[in-house]
Amino acid sequence: MAIKRAARAKGDHDGHIDLLGFAPDADLDIPGACSVMDGAVPTTRGWRAAPSLDYTNRYFSTFAAGGTIGGINYFPDLNFVMYHTKTKVWTGRLGFAISDVTGSHTIASTGDQYAFPATSLGQDIVISPGTPTLMLIPALGATISPITGSPIASHLVAASRFVMAFGNDGNTNGWKCCARDNAQSWTLSPATQCAKGILADDNVSGIRAAVAFGDDVVAFKTDRAYVGRYTPNNVEVWVWELSRINKGALYGRTAVKYEQGILFLSHDNLYFYDGSNLIGLMDERMSAWYSERVVHGQSAAGIVVDEVTDLIYVRVQLYAIDSGTITRHLFICEPKTKRWSLWNGPPVFAIGRGPAMYPGSASAFAPRAMGTRVWLSQDSVTDSLRTPREIAAPATAAAVAQIVTNDFGDAFMDMELTRASLKFTKAPTGTSPSATGMVRNSLDAALTTLSPVTRAPDGLFDIRQNARWHRLKFDLQGDWELGGYAVDAKPVGVR
Repeated sequence: MAIKRAARAKGDHDGHIDLLGFAPDADLDIPGACSVMDGAVPTTRGWRAAPSLDYTNRYFSTFAAGGTIGGINYFPDLNFVMYHTKTKVWTGRLGFAISDVTGSHTIASTGDQYAFPATSLGQDIVISPGTPTLMLIPALGATISPITGSPIASHLVAASRFVMAFGNDGNTNGWKCCARDNAQSWTLSPATQCAKGILADDNVSGIRAAVAFGDDVVAFKTDRAYVGRYTPNNVEVWVWELSRINKGALYGRTAVKYEQGILFLSHDNLYFYDGSNLIGLMDERMSAWYSERVVHGQSAAGIVVDEVTDLIYVRVQLYAIDSGTITRHLFICEPKTKRWSLWNGPPVFAIGRGPAMYPGSASAFAPRAMGTRVWLSQDSVTDSLRTPREIAAPATAAAVAQIVTNDFGDAFMDMELTRASLKFTKAPTGTSPSATGMVRNSLDAALTTLSPVTRAPDGLFDIRQNARWHRLKFDLQGDWELGGYAVDAKPVGVR
């Protein structure tokens, strides 16, 4: 019998089948693979309810009108400084209230630009908001101000006591470094070691992302990477060579530091590079499904690491060639087990700690400290508002997760499914879960959906269905954690 063979193959002594997670290219009858894994995040033990977001908007008292900045959240890692507006007018005033730094500066941005490249050198914070120059948030008591002579940059990195600007002044292959130990000096000079150069080759994509890697810098194009090393006795100051990575990154926020290496999203996989090993975090089924789609749109792509849970969030907009549709996705990866879920929740722009800013008026900003992690997310389908939200425990009643198994059964005989079980390691806190059966007599036939069944007091789902192939959809409410599922099925005839 197919079910018993599958259970034994997994080595689970109590008959439960481990959930493998979102595996879109897996064969339809691979045990544990899921066609839907929504609202569930992987753990090293199994799966748990995805966190809820605090939607009370408590970190912002008011929103100013007319496209004025409604709030700011600053993160110590300085991957970027984020702002959001009340309207879709992407022009406004960027104000700061970090330590004793106050003030504002009028900036302009277009389209879906919502995050500015940012880095720091010493106590100075440097951002690239798309104006004719970089901007400086000085360490003490002054307003944000333009940095004279600095370039426009699509990526900023601090390494070896320099700020490196990439894609500067419209040259997508160009790089420039400030004077050593002086983020405010960008005049070329051998004495200060302020220098610039071009990473020119046959790749016309330009530099797509850059990440500090120890004292070095890794600059990514779409299909290759360069490693830059500060060389004080060289007239070029920074010497670049082609990296052994031999893979590229897609866009600026798709390459980030992670542990002692770099995470970066390429066209065929999510990779981790530790300086010597290049490890793909998508298995062959996930990577095949992903690589058959074209990443579409720079603003939708990004990697976010939640260091508390060690989960990797990958947001990307994919174009499916077969259907001609463009869809935004949010994938969640547990790197140790390489398991994935595909979540239909709000896209994640950052997870971190730090002071949130909210405006008292259009020109005055006040900080409100937060000791908890904050999730920066899209607040509406129209992209008109992005708001910092506190990560909270999963809701106690709302339906927050749906898991749909692959098919199980037998190609030559009808199977009667009588009961199903979920192996909870943490009991669900919300209303009772439900299971909905789906049946068909061949794997290429359409599924027939049956009525949902609520979990019984003994912890089982009393399902009665007869077909060659079965599939189950579990709807889970509240907080929970589980490892797998089991079914009680037996053959009832041969055709």
